[in-house]
Amino acid sequence: MKRILILTTAFLFFLTLTLYSQEGFNLGNFTSAGVPIIIQSQKNYSSLTKRILSNTNYKPTPGDAYQFTIRMGWTKVFPLILQENYELDVPFIGTINVRGMTFLELRHFIHKRIKSSMPVEYVSFVLQSPAQFDVFVYGIVKSPGIVTVNPLQRVWDAIAEAKGLKTMGSYRHVLLYRDKKIQKLDLIKFSLNAQLDQNPLLEPGDKIFVPLAQIIANISGRVQYPGQYQLLPGETLKDLITYAGGVTAGAILDDIEITRISNMTNVSELHVNFKTNPDIKIKNYDTVKIKSAFN
Repeated sequence: MKRILILTTAFLFFLTLTLYSQEGFNLGNFTSAGVPIIIQSQKNYSSLTKRILSNTNYKPTPGDAYQFTIRMGWTKVFPLILQENYELDVPFIGTINVRGMTFLELRHFIHKRIKSSMPVEYVSFVLQSPAQFDVFVYGIVKSPGIVTVNPLQRVWDAIAEAKGLKTMGSYRHVLLYRDKKIQKLDLIKFSLNAQLDQNPLLEPGDKIFVPLAQIIANISGRVQYPGQYQLLPGETLKDLITYAGGVTAGAILDDIEITRISNMTNVSELHVNFKTNPDIKIKNYDTVKIKSAFN
């Protein structure tokens, strides 16, 4: 009975090979004696593929190209493409909907199914090349339009592909449109605090809108990184100094100068004691100067 089961499985295996060969799949190379050459799984993955294979949370993306290899007396290699509806047709298993699965979960599922149903010597499922897809970037960017990205790129990468922000483009209030939902992203939280949810990985169909910056302020003097910074409504002098990397040695904190423009014409100068009033709100076009005790 066991012998009949093995022979039946082998027959179905070779029948499937015949059907796939009729659909244009390459049956592999043979020696002059007709002996099949064993095809080893490829190890020369691209650097991008290596990054994906080391990312345990990578989710298969429509357009991914996979290589499915099976050996049972001889070796057969099947190229597979993940379809736009997240369905993957796998020989000897059928159609798998991979939506929501990670690559490692998918690979484990395929290995387990094949090994439990067929007397195989070897089975392999690897990512040959990741998908490339288009996302739309618009708003206050230098080159709005469609950009081509891959699954390991993030929202900021798509903005960079659109030639970056214009002068007044906001990196504090970026809008990501995905699956009929809107995510509000603050990219400075990614750069300063490594909050990955504020700069998520891209997915097919994403739309990214960059609005006008709400508050722009300048800071100079005894800080690590003087320059121009964007703030959100309600943020304070303390926040601005934090974004500028903090104060340096010799900073005079009891007399910080804030030059403020109101109504685009009126200019006033405030003197703030940071030790007692760190939470004074910064307004648009404020210029902050932290003087040095060494002068």
